[in-house]
Amino acid sequence: MKYAAKIYKRVIVKALRKTIKVWSRRDNKLKGDCRVVERNIRLIKSPARVGDHDTNLDADLTNWAVSDPGNIFCLIDRPYAKNQTVQSAMAVCIDQAAIFARFNDIAAQVEDCPRRMVCERSFMKKADQHASSVQIRSTETRAHSEFLIHSFH
Repeated sequence: MKYAAKIYKRVIVKALRKTIKVWSRRDNKLKGDCRVVERNIRLIKSPARVGDHDTNLDADLTNWAVSDPGNIFCLIDRPYAKNQTVQSAMAVCIDQAAIFARFNDIAAQVEDCPRRMVCERSFMKKADQHASSVQIRSTETRAHSEFLIHSFH
């Protein structure tokens, strides 16, 4: 068993290798996590539509997630909250299209990724691209310099 707040990221997302959309009571401290491309934790907006009525996190004690993309539904025994970091937790995930479809309809609306995380990811991507272009320019300059040196000898 893993600690509750960590089970979402360190077990479920890691095992599925996919983004998950989470329906769970949560505190205002722990936000979605969008730092790893295609392995995000997206929080489902509350209230959500279930069939012909609305439900909200205050009225619903369940904790579950669906994969994005995929047909995987997970039931988790602890909420997605920072104060749950010292309690053990358990999750059961099944790959079953009919069950997934019902819950994925509820998970249609997710909260935006925290702005800071999106900026960090964008900055890191730009830094990686810059490092690659610097490396290419450095190689091109070195090759050009070697050509000039050989040309003059």
